[in-house]
Amino acid sequence: MIVMAAAKRLCKKPTSYKLPVDIEVLLHNAVESGEYNNTSDVITAALRFFFQHKDIKQVKDDMELLKVDIRELNMMNQILERQMADLEAQIKVLQSRR
Repeated sequence: MIVMAAAKRLCKKPTSYKLPVDIEVLLHNAVESGEYNNTSDVITAALRFFFQHKDIKQVKDDMELLKVDIRELNMMNQILERQMADLEAQIKVLQSRR
């Protein structure tokens, strides 16, 4: 797996980021409440949630675009059905004249 190989390679160096104070407070509160063992676990859970939510949002956005496409195709289908009915009516008229 490419993702796992990249993850193992990146884990050799510790990663550090400067967080806003309000986020640090929330992190420490989550650990102090016993919900998480350490701040690393909180950050990992938050990032997992973020990426899962991001994927879900993308799917929802794609679904909305597909719904628009379906509505447009349904409208085009209705127009084509009306045109087909008109042509069939014209054929009947022409055939009755024979």
